[in-house]
Amino acid sequence: MPIEAYPDITNTEITIITQWPGRSAEEVEKFVTIPVEIAMNPVQNKISLRSTSVFGLSVIDIIFEDHVSDMQARIQVNSLLPNANLPSGILPQVQPP
Repeated sequence: MPIEAYPDITNTEITIITQWPGRSAEEVEKFVTIPVEIAMNPVQNKISLRSTSVFGLSVIDIIFEDHVSDMQARIQVNSLLPNANLPSGILPQVQPP
């Protein structure tokens, strides 16, 4: 049985960042953050979904249960992300681990 000197005790977390330059926080929330949150609702084994909308920027954090690997989480998120109904020219990006 392998023993790690510093075991990883953090949960798997996926961060989705979307930029929409020149738009107010209210517009980003209404047209970017909420549609991406709705598209991420079917993600399995998630503990929480938290978001922040500021001037021209949307950040969404999805935290998964302990047994979910990073690769499984990324596959789920990347497969559901195109379902978000976003304005044209907006491309959400999943951040690297």
